[in-house]
Amino acid sequence: MLETFRKHAYLMIAVLVLVFLGLVFFGTGSGSGLGLFGGPVALEAHGQKFDLKQLQRFEERHSRLITRLSLNAPGDTEALGRYASMLAQGDVDNKRRTSFVVNRLSLQKAMKDFGLQASTAEVNSFIKDTLFWEESGFNSEAYQDFVKNQMGPLGATVKTLNDLVREVICLTKLEEVLGAGIEVSREETEKNILSSQQRITYQLLSYPITGFRDKPMPSEEEVEAKWEATKSSYLSNPKRKVVYILAAPDYEAILDSKPAANDSTEAGQPGELKEQSPPSSAESDGCQEPAEQPAEQPAKDQLSEKERKEALFNLALKFGELDEKMLEGQTLSEAATDLGLTVETTELVEQSMLPSDFSSNFRNSPGTAGDAIFKAPVGTKKFEPLGEDQWLYFEIVEELEPAELSFEDAKDKVRAALISEQAIEIMKEKAQGHHTALSTAMKEGKPFTDAATELDLSPVLRKDVTRSGTMGGVMREYTTAARVNPGELSDLITDTDKDERFGLARSFFLYVQKREAYEDTGIEATVDMMTENLLRRRQIAAVQNWFLQARASANVVEAPTE
Repeated sequence: MLETFRKHAYLMIAVLVLVFLGLVFFGTGSGSGLGLFGGPVALEAHGQKFDLKQLQRFEERHSRLITRLSLNAPGDTEALGRYASMLAQGDVDNKRRTSFVVNRLSLQKAMKDFGLQASTAEVNSFIKDTLFWEESGFNSEAYQDFVKNQMGPLGATVKTLNDLVREVICLTKLEEVLGAGIEVSREETEKNILSSQQRITYQLLSYPITGFRDKPMPSEEEVEAKWEATKSSYLSNPKRKVVYILAAPDYEAILDSKPAANDSTEAGQPGELKEQSPPSSAESDGCQEPAEQPAEQPAKDQLSEKERKEALFNLALKFGELDEKMLEGQTLSEAATDLGLTVETTELVEQSMLPSDFSSNFRNSPGTAGDAIFKAPVGTKKFEPLGEDQWLYFEIVEELEPAELSFEDAKDKVRAALISEQAIEIMKEKAQGHHTALSTAMKEGKPFTDAATELDLSPVLRKDVTRSGTMGGVMREYTTAARVNPGELSDLITDTDKDERFGLARSFFLYVQKREAYEDTGIEATVDMMTENLLRRRQIAAVQNWFLQARASANVVEAPTE
């Protein structure tokens, strides 16, 4: 299961990073002032110069080779995906193409500087024993099919594949070199895990803000006075105008294009008649009830996993072609028309009024499309994979900045804020009163339970709470209780509406009855896993930092593409 997860996780990284984003992936460049095609220099880094056609040529061949390899190789593509993601890091001002190119040049330079090599035997072994390895061994048929049917149309050769594999191997060796001096203490990891493994029983007194919002209600004069004092903070929502292309694979068309499956009779020979059962009485009377028909599956679910991946891959290629055409000087409208894509344009709208699909998360970067559109500066143009299987290009063309609201437009928000402020104060005052009374009673020797009963309080018992599985408000309670000795009260804690990660705004405190350490039966495996993960994260961070430093010394000069 783990191996399957790794394979597909890095497979998607390779596809998303290399194909959709239109990243340039090229071999050893010419060091001359002009590129292979003699055009103006589009990029210079590490003393090597490339014109735009060179970059486009190398992109079309090598990036598509990697994605097809990721999609079709039956073995482990983890190292390939790690190569793609590592070289794509360092995105500056949405220039992912430049980042990838410079990072690959940096890797090639490191191979010379560190003396990193991958022998022919190592390359062959990686192809046979990793990429094209199955349980039964090297899948020669899959390899030959890939060379013939996947590489050929791209203009790639076996040498192209070998050169790619050689760099993948050398990146792994670079990681080993840079991470050689990094250590993680297993003992410290175990200590940290054990310190968090507490089983706590406590009694909770919670005061949710919902019980205080209706008292008192502020007057109109109070609301207006609050607005006068804070009106600069009450602004209209920003609005933006966006040009975009949003597309998903046409699963219906793919399904319709498939040849219909031949229905076979239940008898042994084609056309052979089956002996029919006598009709039921209901049938004889002409009253046969129709059998309930199963609901038809969506077209996507009727396709195989390979067909769905191929559809996603082809759509990614189409967006890569869109990027290429625009780099060649076509307008968005012209390029989209050539590719059968539809360009849409919004009005000046608030984020909440964007098309519903814009609330979906990006697949290879944090946040939603809507978040990105309202955070990026006007003029931003971006390609991103969106949701489960959509692809998005957007361009921010206009912005209407927030403006100060009038009292009439703002008064509902002001009233709500004033109600919330007053409710929080009343809530805290009541909770503090009970906390003080209980503390005083317990200092005088009275048991917590008796003191709570006398105050007519009904604490909620939370028994044997552990960190595992807790979240939100319960996690907040747990971390508070973990710092309180048994037989004592915690301090009063107040979470406002701004502390959304803790859930509903409230005041609370708790009495810890029992707090004991426990040892997870799987502690050894957990320590091993966390130690390995921490070491791996630090090693990756070291390599990422090295690439950033290499980029800083690469003397990158990039010609404008527009």
